[in-house]
Amino acid sequence: MGARLILIIVIVGLFIVFMLQNDDPLKVKFIFWSVVMSKSLLILLVFVTGLIFGWITLARGQRRRDSVRGKKQR
Repeated sequence: MGARLILIIVIVGLFIVFMLQNDDPLKVKFIFWSVVMSKSLLILLVFVTGLIFGWITLARGQRRRDSVRGKKQR
């Protein structure tokens, strides 16, 4: 097995342990909206949301850099 596969297995294992240890219900309120979910699910949702916004920001910056490079080559 490669080092990358071992690292992925360890990270997934740690994530599973984290999810199992943080399954306490938590009430989340936002303006007029309220929902009950586990702590681990909330943390996972926040993490995934951050990844998505980071990816969008990175893609916009990359597109802007490519646009500037294209104009300089003309």
